[in-house]
Amino acid sequence: MFKEACFRFHGVSSHAAGAPHLGRSALDAVELMDVGVNYMREHMEDSDRVHYAITNTGGKSPNVVQAEAEVRYLIRSATNPKCKKLYERVVRIAQGAALMTDTKLEVLFDEGLSNTVPNFALEDVIAKAFQTVGVPTYTAEERAYAKQFKDSFSVEDQLSDIPFGIADIMKLRENIKNSEICDYVVETIHTDHCEMGSTDVGDVSWVIPTATVNTACYSYGAGAHSWQWTAQGKSAIAHKGMIFAAKVMAESAKTLLEHPEEIKKAWNEFDKRLDGEKYECLIPKEIEPHVIE
Repeated sequence: MFKEACFRFHGVSSHAAGAPHLGRSALDAVELMDVGVNYMREHMEDSDRVHYAITNTGGKSPNVVQAEAEVRYLIRSATNPKCKKLYERVVRIAQGAALMTDTKLEVLFDEGLSNTVPNFALEDVIAKAFQTVGVPTYTAEERAYAKQFKDSFSVEDQLSDIPFGIADIMKLRENIKNSEICDYVVETIHTDHCEMGSTDVGDVSWVIPTATVNTACYSYGAGAHSWQWTAQGKSAIAHKGMIFAAKVMAESAKTLLEHPEEIKKAWNEFDKRLDGEKYECLIPKEIEPHVIE
C-alpha cells in the first residue's frame, strides 16, 4: 500500500546576485513542498507514512538560481483507498509549491503496491508446517558469526523490533537476550494489524488467498535495509533460513493437496474479506515504463 513518484520542478536560471528577479528557483519549490508535507504530518492517520529524498538539488553553486530540482516521495497507508487519497494530498502540495515559486511541476509516477490481504486459514496451515518441519540447528561457529553482528546493536535496539501478533512476548524477549539468532518456532496469534513494510505480494493477495513465511536468516538486531542484514546474505545462517522456508512451504502445499477442505476454507475467508471489493492496481493505467536517473 504505497505510491512512489518523483516530483520534478522546472524553473529559470539566473545570477543569484546580479539578476535574482529573473530567476525562478526549482530548489525553492522542492523545499516548500517538503515543508508543506511535513506540516501535513499532524493531520495524517497514525498508520500513514511519508518518506522523501531530494535526488537533485540543481547544482552546487549557491550563486546561481537552480533551474532544475527533484524530490522523490514514497507514500504509505493501511489500505489502497487511503493511500490514493494521501498521495493526492501530496500532489496538491507539490502543485502549491510550483505556484508559490512560479515554476512548472512534472510528476513522474514510479511504483504502486497494494496492501496485503491476510488469510488466517492459510496461516494456520503454515503454522502447523513450522512445527512439523522444526527449526534448523546452528553450529558454534555459526552462532559466533551471528554474535558479531548482534553485538553491533544495543540491547534496546534488539528488543525494539518485536512485531505484532506474538503469542508469548516474554519468551521472545528472553530468546533475544540469550541467543544470537531466533532458534525456536515463534507462536503467533491472528491479527489484522498492518505492518508498514511494502511488497508486491500484496497485489497477489487481492487475487488469490495468500500467506507468507518468515524465517530467521540473520542475527537478532539486524533490521531491513541495514548493512548487517546485507552482510549476512550469503552466510550459512541465511542459507539454512531459506532451506527452512522452502521445507515449510512444501509441507504446507502437501497439507493443502491432501486436505482440499483447507483450500475451501481459505477461499471462503478470502471472499468474506473482500466482500465484493475488486482489485485495483495502484499504478494508473496511463503510466508507461520509464527510467529514473
